[in-house]
Amino acid sequence: MAPAPFSGSVDIFPFRGDRFELWEQVGLPLRLRRNGIQLLHCAENTVPLWQPVPTVVTIHDTVLWTEKRPTRLDWHYLHHVQSLAYRWCAGIVTISESSRRDIAERWPVLADRITVIPHGIADEFFAEGNVGPPPEGLQRSLGRSPYLLYIGGSQPRKRFGWALELLAACSRDDLHLVACGFGASHAVPGGIPPALRARVHFAPFVSDAQLVGLYQRAEATVY
Repeated sequence: MAPAPFSGSVDIFPFRGDRFELWEQVGLPLRLRRNGIQLLHCAENTVPLWQPVPTVVTIHDTVLWTEKRPTRLDWHYLHHVQSLAYRWCAGIVTISESSRRDIAERWPVLADRITVIPHGIADEFFAEGNVGPPPEGLQRSLGRSPYLLYIGGSQPRKRFGWALELLAACSRDDLHLVACGFGASHAVPGGIPPALRARVHFAPFVSDAQLVGLYQRAEATVY
């Protein structure tokens, strides 16, 4: 969806998802030339090798290059094709100083082309009203207790264990922890310490309005 007001045109078109790499490397550059595009911004980590116009890419972090890839072709596309394609980019955008350091360490040739632009916070997170209630199950178990909000699920790099340590070290016994992003099974590596189980609550899925409400009502967000 294009932001409003937007002084331009929107070109929405289908392509086969299982052929994304081929489309990105051939179809996208051809479409740029055909439509007279003057600048390309690739917002999701990958870019074409052939860049007929100045190209900027947002690399959110380097996790894709440290985690195991599903196929050998996928690994080759990231480690070989993209490492070469980045060298031709006019600029690199990333979301934090931490990611900037990781990118510069992995691809030193990009170091002087990296710009950090942190994620923005949408206006609705500050607006009053139109805030959805917590999910029904969470509302029953949490009640009106004050809480910390954790977003990220069980991936080790999100450090849910650290959030539990923070709750345990806090001097406020009335403070709870609401954890979003876990699957329905609430699989937690290492489990939850017995002393904290009554104070840890899971919200596997929340709507956008409910998420705004959870942020606004939280004592703090742990990240």
